[in-house]
Amino acid sequence: MWLTNVMNRAASRGVRAYDRAMIRAQFASLFWAAIMEKRKHGQYPLSELAEALGRNKGEVCRWFSGNPPNWTVGTIAEVAYALNLEIRIEAVDRATGMVLTASGPKEVRPDPPASQPPPDPHSPFPPTVAILRFGLAGSADSGAPALSWKISSSNSSTG
Repeated sequence: MWLTNVMNRAASRGVRAYDRAMIRAQFASLFWAAIMEKRKHGQYPLSELAEALGRNKGEVCRWFSGNPPNWTVGTIAEVAYALNLEIRIEAVDRATGMVLTASGPKEVRPDPPASQPPPDPHSPFPPTVAILRFGLAGSADSGAPALSWKISSSNSSTG
């Protein structure tokens, strides 16, 4: 019993650490995708983003190379503003599959196919995989593209 509790706490810590790392990586990827999209329509050097943020170019370049930065919510908001992005956040309840937004539930995912084996409760690896989904849509106010994203999870035996 004691060993089971220790293993469950360790697995829980592992899942939380994985979630934190995925969120950091997803924000960096989200902003990089927005920069690449801007570059398709003309040049958008990182020095321009650095100037808009009042940061040096080296710091901004490090954000998008190697390990994802551990941004504060304030920095995320500043980068989104500098890139003229509106961020929309959705979360998926891991137990029910319900998609939640700031205004309430959005949809319920269908049950996974019966052929998929249930996750191993004794596995040291987290049973969920975070997935970044984003898309461009015209903004009603300015007509400029707005990038929206959501973090969802799905049970996966392959990871």
